[in-house]
Amino acid sequence: MKFGIRTVAVIVIAAAVCSTGICVFVYNNSEKTLTATVTDDGYFGSLALDIKMDDLRSIGADYGYDLNLTYKGIHKTCFVAKDWDGIPACTIFINHTTTTGTVVISLYNGNITKELGLDVGESFTLSVKGINKYYPLIPKYLTGGWPNREDYSTDAQYGNYRALTGGGLDSDLLFRSSSPFSDDDDRYKYVDKYYKDNNIQYIIALDQSEESIAKFGERHPDTYSSSLFNSGKVHAFEASPAVTSHPEEIRKVLDLIMSAPAGDSIGIFCECGKDRTGLYAAIIQALAGTSYEEIRADFLLSLCNYYLIEKGSQEYEAIGEMYFDRVMYIFEHPEIIDHLTELDWDHMTPGSYDAEQVITEYLVNQVGLDQIYIDALKLKLKG
Repeated sequence: MKFGIRTVAVIVIAAAVCSTGICVFVYNNSEKTLTATVTDDGYFGSLALDIKMDDLRSIGADYGYDLNLTYKGIHKTCFVAKDWDGIPACTIFINHTTTTGTVVISLYNGNITKELGLDVGESFTLSVKGINKYYPLIPKYLTGGWPNREDYSTDAQYGNYRALTGGGLDSDLLFRSSSPFSDDDDRYKYVDKYYKDNNIQYIIALDQSEESIAKFGERHPDTYSSSLFNSGKVHAFEASPAVTSHPEEIRKVLDLIMSAPAGDSIGIFCECGKDRTGLYAAIIQALAGTSYEEIRADFLLSLCNYYLIEKGSQEYEAIGEMYFDRVMYIFEHPEIIDHLTELDWDHMTPGSYDAEQVITEYLVNQVGLDQIYIDALKLKLKG
């Protein structure tokens, strides 16, 4: 870590007739910079840094700010986030985790090392650019949600659960939710009851390992979901939030759906049931013929549930634009996956397309599925 002052001297000379003769005015504009060094690999492709949040504040930055990032002559914009909340998709960001004090750099929905070549032991400089344009528009999205049932109108809103529907999708086949295996709050109790009431027999967990679920089962041996785990009906792995950067994980999830016994209802979830769950749900819904607009509404419904955001509000539309539309643009244009920051997202308006056609082409060309597999998958999804 290293601090510096980058000074740009702007000299304004004005001549005036006055009693003292020529008057000269000099204006100096000084921009503080901070040098950060990568110290280690971090969470889900992030890179740990040797700086603290106070170091960022010392150059005038804070949560919600955009920074100028310079690395080996490359100039990028970088967002400052708190506890992984409110990050625009396809954006380089620096995250401060308040519980540990750690600071990391990453690329939302991409790979920071592939994008910049940045790796352990290398350094870059930061300076303040200004407040991100979306930050003032998303106050509820920045809260991280609420832990207590009384903060929510219904059990379904609190547990973020519902059947996956749209197009020709069999409404009795797939159910999405937050995790029935996470006991940081009481959501798991409501999701577990929902799974039992709907006779879900097969679970795909996107947020944790089977070892972690086994430990949950030791703490809560009497839950319905724990009984499914003990019966070998839970399939778990820690899927990356950067879904579009991991075609091998997309293949794994689709293989698990194909492997579910005929007649079994399937529960699919990540910790909160909104990000990874939402993007895998989008793939499934698209294959079943759901329109882009319906998929978008269902994706944003999970964020409305979790963060108590009002549908159709300014915040709702901002999140749709800065998050869902950007990620769906990657499915349509997979050639940009290692060049996400080269696009001027602030002046783009990604929009609707034929979701079934685009996702099918993506699965063929990027995931490596053949048409026979895809046709069989669509047949299963539609019942």
